[in-house]
Amino acid sequence: MNLITESTKRKAGGEYYTEEKILVGISSSPLNPKIIRTAARMAKAFGGTLIGLHIETRYSEKIGIEDKKRLKDNIHLAEQLGAKIETVCGDDIPFLIAEYAKNCGVSKIVTGRSAPSSGFMRKPTFTDKLSMYAPNMDIYIIPDNKIAKVKQKLNYEREKSITAKNMAYAAASLLVSTVIGFLFCKMNFSDTNIITIYILGVMVSAILTSSRSISFVQSVASVIIFNYFFTEPRYSLKTYDPGYPVTFVITFIAALITSSLALKMKAQARELAKSAYRTKIILDINQMLQSKKSIADIGNTMSEQLSKVLEHCVVFYGWNGQHLGTPVIYDVKGRIDPSEKPELVTENEEAVAEWVFKNNKRAGASTGTLSEAACYYLAVRSLESVYGVVGIEMKHGEILSAFENNVVMAVLSESATVMERETLRMKEEAAVEKANNEKLRANLLRSISHDLRTPLTSICGNAGR
Repeated sequence: MNLITESTKRKAGGEYYTEEKILVGISSSPLNPKIIRTAARMAKAFGGTLIGLHIETRYSEKIGIEDKKRLKDNIHLAEQLGAKIETVCGDDIPFLIAEYAKNCGVSKIVTGRSAPSSGFMRKPTFTDKLSMYAPNMDIYIIPDNKIAKVKQKLNYEREKSITAKNMAYAAASLLVSTVIGFLFCKMNFSDTNIITIYILGVMVSAILTSSRSISFVQSVASVIIFNYFFTEPRYSLKTYDPGYPVTFVITFIAALITSSLALKMKAQARELAKSAYRTKIILDINQMLQSKKSIADIGNTMSEQLSKVLEHCVVFYGWNGQHLGTPVIYDVKGRIDPSEKPELVTENEEAVAEWVFKNNKRAGASTGTLSEAACYYLAVRSLESVYGVVGIEMKHGEILSAFENNVVMAVLSESATVMERETLRMKEEAAVEKANNEKLRANLLRSISHDLRTPLTSICGNAGR
């Protein structure tokens, strides 16, 4: 059957679907909740699967606290509406959405309407690019009357890229390139070789500094230095050859493009490393969980590993069948006594954990529900059951990054799956034991009945004579 499906899909040019999969992008946009709810209604109407796709760009870790909180709220909303959350890394968001949709058999994409550019030269909008990358895909654009009034501007917490250290790297790169240029002059090498050295210096500096501003300034400086030291007349910004201005422009553009590509490759390598690290964490924790034979042990292992990964104190409330159990606290060093962190096990904190368990929703610090709590509480749940509550200690105003939140959700999901499997195994063992007891009881009754029936038959026979 799978071979037939793949063959049919290839003949259809990759646009053949065996089931409805609705893809919706998840971002920190204030208009995103409406798009998510619309996609959820479509998935319910079509009887399909809802997939929430979050794209982690190199700016994801630099967005402001409000945008981080809004992003977390949107992810949680999608989960509450039954979406399966997926995360990919990259900067070209329309391209990544289109490629994910093609590779995962998505039948429909739901997105919002993009505000048109206001400059003289009209740039393609997000939806224009998405339509270009996925021309045969069903794309549903959700209108919003606020689109003209609301044009989101992410408040990036920008790093200071123009630092003394980065400027020293750029200056050293220019100095080394100039020294090599003089050596090439003495060896009678052509100007092309010297230009290549300066372009290489810009690329190396871009990798070391990760700063577009410094790369731009260094590209300009490379052209000026090359003109001053290596073109006739020497030690002057004038030039006799009418072709040199064109050479300068091409050199500047080449240096700028080279540095941009180097920065992009470094950013992609960083995102891939983060993705690999997250995958390793999940695999390692999964292996640890597989060896545990009780829900309490699974919860303790999960909490211990989360505390090490997040470098936060983690509180775990297990479910004992009737109510939440005694809280267990872990920090980076391991399990600690609750008396060392009394603020995490107060009656108020336990009440918040109880609320999270009963309502199967998150609450506590960094949320809009019971936000005065010291911890950010999440339910350890599968599709049908809740097996406990995890609390992550949060300092005042602190919030988990998108990467940390993805790790937490993946670990909780994996733990809930193992807990559910262990619960089913225990129920199966209980059912087998009950069946064996019933079988033993039936055999015992049959034996007693036989032992009683034999003398009664003899008595009845003697009485009839």
